Amino acid sequence: MIFQVLEQLREGSLDTEEQEEVLELIREASATGQVADEALGAGVDVENRDGVTIIRVKDPRVHLEGHFKPIVSAILFVEPGDDILLDLSRVLTFGSGAWAAIASMGITFKIAACGVSPDARQTLIGWGFDKTISVYTDEETYFTRQ
Repeated sequence: MIFQVLEQLREGSLDTEEQEEVLELIREASATGQVADEALGAGVDVENRDGVTIIRVKDPRVHLEGHFKPIVSAILFVEPGDDILLDLSRVLTFGSGAWAAIASMGITFKIAACGVSPDARQTLIGWGFDKTISVYTDEETYFTRQ
C-alpha cells in the first residue's frame, strides 16, 4: 500500500483515502512499543520558532525505522496544516524509505527541509519526494522566504 502512495506522489495523482490509511498505519506503528532488537537512532530535538516546528535530526544516517521513527513521531505531534522544518544539517545520508515515510505526510503537514546533504538531496529528488517536501539551504533562508 505504501508503495502505491509513493507512486501516486511521484506521478502527482493522489488518492487521499489511501494516503489516510497509510498515515493511520504510521500512527499505529509510532504508538507501539520499541522492539528490543531494533536499531535505535540518536533521535531528534524539537523546538518552535515563529510558529514553525523545527525538528533537528541528530543521526548522521537515517535509513532504518529506528532512525526515522522519531522524526515521524515528532511530526505527528504537530497540528495538521502547521509548518514543519526538518533540520538535516547533521545528516549525511537519508534513505528512500525514510523520505517516503516523511513525504507521505507532506499533504497533511507543510514540510520543508534545510541543511540537506548532497546525498540526501539526490535521494529526495530522485524518488520525486521534493514534490511534497520543500528544500532550503539553511534555516535562515527558510525564515527569510516565509
